[in-house]
Amino acid sequence: MPKKPKTKDMKNLMEGKKIISFEDVFPDDLLQLKIDKDKLKIEFPELLKKFNEKSNNSKEVNIFEDIFDDHFNSEYNSKSKILRKKVEILLDKQTKEVNLEKIELIKKEITEINKIQNNLLNEFKSRLKFTENYADKIYKKENSIIVNIENNEKQIITNTSVINFHGTAYDGHFVFIVDDYFLLIHVSIASEQSGSLGIWDTRMNDWCFTHSDEGFVPRSFNYNKEDDCFTIESSAYYYGQDLIETKYVINKNRELIEIED
Repeated sequence: MPKKPKTKDMKNLMEGKKIISFEDVFPDDLLQLKIDKDKLKIEFPELLKKFNEKSNNSKEVNIFEDIFDDHFNSEYNSKSKILRKKVEILLDKQTKEVNLEKIELIKKEITEINKIQNNLLNEFKSRLKFTENYADKIYKKENSIIVNIENNEKQIITNTSVINFHGTAYDGHFVFIVDDYFLLIHVSIASEQSGSLGIWDTRMNDWCFTHSDEGFVPRSFNYNKEDDCFTIESSAYYYGQDLIETKYVINKNRELIEIED
């Protein structure tokens, strides 16, 4: 049996994980989305066949995601499509209506359909599948960020590990070194509307925290070494609403907690 490292040795190992620098390999395209047909041949041969029939090199990711969605989420999609069509008809009717009472009735009907739509989503939520949950089985793996740490060691953050928590929509990212061991990566989904945050801990050689949400756009970061927690300030313009400003704490258990001013 190999001997366990002594406490002092473990401390030295941890101290040897400090970040020196990082290399952003694809500064304009962190996710490097490319379909890997060799993976699909093993994991989703039926979908690969459909993909080959429709494949278009310029839009192959979108084509495969549509095929994947139709295959796994067809029941939800068909029911949801009917509800969306009803709303479209009502909205068109509302724009042509001049009677205020009738307009209010149409608005109430739209509200009720939206409630049904939300209930439908909740019903299917646990069964819905998305390509980002299968990133390592669908997309070609690329090195996205190389982290240079002490003792001439390197750690690799791959595009698929980012896709796994962020998804496949992308319009930019920023990378920051925080304290000795943390690399914070903010990925934008829709400019100033939604985004994701991943915190890479070199002592773990892995993500210690990930979060993605609508209306979540981190603007500033601060790390308190004594409490081992981060404070995050987010501000977002969300679907035509006024500016939404929110403060969070990521505690030592790496839980995201919204805080009041």
